[in-house]
Amino acid sequence: MKLLNKIALTAFLFISIITITYSQDLNDYKYILVPEKFEEMKVADQYRLNGLTNYLFNENGFISFIGKSNLPEDAFKNNCLVLNAELLNESGFFQTKVAIQLKNCRDEVVYTSQYGESRDKKYIVAYNEALRASLKDLSSLNYNYIPKIEKVNTESSQGNDPKVEISTVPKKETQIKPMGTQGVDADINLVKSYNATLVPNTISDFQVFNSEGRLVYIILYTGREELYMVKDMQAIIYKKEAVWVLADRSKGDLNLKVLEISFN
Repeated sequence: MKLLNKIALTAFLFISIITITYSQDLNDYKYILVPEKFEEMKVADQYRLNGLTNYLFNENGFISFIGKSNLPEDAFKNNCLVLNAELLNESGFFQTKVAIQLKNCRDEVVYTSQYGESRDKKYIVAYNEALRASLKDLSSLNYNYIPKIEKVNTESSQGNDPKVEISTVPKKETQIKPMGTQGVDADINLVKSYNATLVPNTISDFQVFNSEGRLVYIILYTGREELYMVKDMQAIIYKKEAVWVLADRSKGDLNLKVLEISFN
């Protein structure tokens, strides 16, 4: 009996590790793209497999679309936000057996479901039963998209020595304090970031460069700690619980982006 318990515990831990690994990988991706026709099938949405696949992912907390033309704008700009769904079909004469595989923009396999099976003689019933069985564990993955941090470096736009002494400002260290949490997407709390250090008694603009050394923003000091305006944009950058956030209304709707900033 003890041996059986050890085997059961080992199997449970193995399954749990696989589930956690898949969940962490899937959380890096924002969308699922289901093709209008699987390569294994002869016609679009044969046996309603494409529509059912799309439905099951959306039902379990993913954001899924059928066909590239229906993807949102950010997916067109960055196709690495998207996982492409493919059908694995191992069906034979007496048994229908399918699974779903998700690949990223580099054609790397991120997730493969278990195989679902059916012995129903009607193809449409058998394929639907098998597909549902293959994706029955989607809810246990606890999918929750976490945006990747955009790494940026900042340099003062006022020369190599950014320290500017202002006679009207007393010389004392500026303490970094987190701002309030109102109006910020809850996902931001899940993102790891590095604390930024501000130069005391400095009033200046900063140039923000990405990891490739390209200038992406010019931010303007507002007179308030950890709050900057973005030049030529309807946007601000502020600090919330050790995370720097870009709040942008340049396109009308509020768009929040997490930034990893180091002040030089």
